[in-house]
Amino acid sequence: MRPAGEIRQALIAALRDAGEPVTTKAAAARACTGVEATRRTLGNMVRDGKAAVVDTCRLPGVRRPVPRYGLVMAEPVQPQQRNPLPAFWPAHA
Repeated sequence: MRPAGEIRQALIAALRDAGEPVTTKAAAARACTGVEATRRTLGNMVRDGKAAVVDTCRLPGVRRPVPRYGLVMAEPVQPQQRNPLPAFWPAHA
């Protein structure tokens, strides 16, 4: 897997620092990236599962609802319960 590019890294930091869902233009302003590159990268992040459309809002001068994006928090990984018996012994109660 390729490492995250500069725009994606900037958007992850911007979404994390925002603390609330943001629109594409607000994310672009926070990340100091272009609006079109931000729109495309946010779409890729949603498809990849790194970000999600949290809700939509109405803005003046826009005919359609504008999506607001947020980061998807990874669930904490629970340590697996280890079987103290060797693998060749069946685990019985």
